[in-house]
Amino acid sequence: MRTARLRVMTSTRRRLWGRDHGFALIEAVLAIVIVATVAIGLVTAMASSSRVAARGNESITLLQLVRSEIEVLKQAPFNQDPAAYPIISAPEGFTVSISAVDPGISYTYPPPLGTTLTNVVQKITVTAAGDFSQMSIAFYKNKMP
Repeated sequence: MRTARLRVMTSTRRRLWGRDHGFALIEAVLAIVIVATVAIGLVTAMASSSRVAARGNESITLLQLVRSEIEVLKQAPFNQDPAAYPIISAPEGFTVSISAVDPGISYTYPPPLGTTLTNVVQKITVTAAGDFSQMSIAFYKNKMP
């Protein structure tokens, strides 16, 4: 009984896998194409995420530079010449610049018959630039009597 069963299993195995002695060339090429496609997709995704991370880090650095410069300018005394305002030193690959506009506003202090002051408000724009982008924030500085 055992021998008959073994013969049946052997003959079934030969029928099913008797002609298959390994991978065919087409199967091997197809496997290589699939693996290469997946690898190219992964490399592309990693490169893209690296660029996004670099831009995100640059945006954070730009925001910190602009905020730092605004704090320095708020502490500095009012000056009609914007070139006289201090500018912080930026790390390599970044620049910080300022521009100021006098809207020509005048007011009387103390009202109603006190001293008239002119050009007492400046709109100051701080701009920080990096490799990929730039960021600008504007604020107003008042000349105190």
